[in-house]
Amino acid sequence: MKSRENLLQVLFDFENRIDEMFKELVHDRWAGMDAVLWEPHVDVIETAGEVIVLMDIPGIDPGKVTVQQHGHVLEVYGSRTQESGRTSFRHLAERKHGPFKRRIELDEHNEYGRMRREYRNGVLALEIEKEHTDTTTEEM
Repeated sequence: MKSRENLLQVLFDFENRIDEMFKELVHDRWAGMDAVLWEPHVDVIETAGEVIVLMDIPGIDPGKVTVQQHGHVLEVYGSRTQESGRTSFRHLAERKHGPFKRRIELDEHNEYGRMRREYRNGVLALEIEKEHTDTTTEEM
């Protein structure tokens, strides 16, 4: 019975090593730093006075996240590094790592002003003020 358990462990170790080598080959060597490997999940909420974007980016230094607004398009990008330095055996790897980019198109019928950003509990909150324009017209 012990030899069967050992064989299963050897096969499990082999499978994980193959997965790690494939990830290294595809992601690290072919992708390069300019490649986008994942997109964080977002919620976009609109109120009367602002648009709020909530982005899940736990484990990422918010100071290393770039946010750019180009008219009605918001782009957020950065990178999550994989933990290393430990001698360990990874049993499960579901968290995404590497470069990310998220492009969000805002309503083109609005004009946008100042943006505030806040990072709390792994969520980046971007609050973008809507500039109110006078849309009243004179009756003839």
